[in-house]
Amino acid sequence: MVTKTIKNLPGVSFANAVQESYQRIWLAGLGAFFKARDEGVKVFESLVKEGEAAQAKTTERAGKIIAAASRRRRAEQDRFEEAFQNRIALSISRLGVASKLEYDAVSRNVNDLAAALKRLAAERPGGTPATE
Repeated sequence: MVTKTIKNLPGVSFANAVQESYQRIWLAGLGAFFKARDEGVKVFESLVKEGEAAQAKTTERAGKIIAAASRRRRAEQDRFEEAFQNRIALSISRLGVASKLEYDAVSRNVNDLAAALKRLAAERPGGTPATE
């Protein structure tokens, strides 16, 4: 009899609906808790594998970017060195200082002349160079 009276009261059906909703939410949360407990290790391992794959992919991309940047830096450095050497060579040339190639050519000529003098000295009687 009391149940019939409560059901007929205004707002009681709303209160029952709210109580039923709370009960369902509680049961859903409880179910999620036990499911997470049972499958948590599987989910965790799955997340670790996904993380490892993402890290490997990111590391590979970063390596490619670093390698490309390194190649560009080396090319720029080589270009700068060549320009610097050209400027130095031009400055030395303007000052009248012999270049390495010129120095090497003169050195070879002096060595050739010294060798020729030794040959001539060996061909003379007495083996001494002539003095005039």
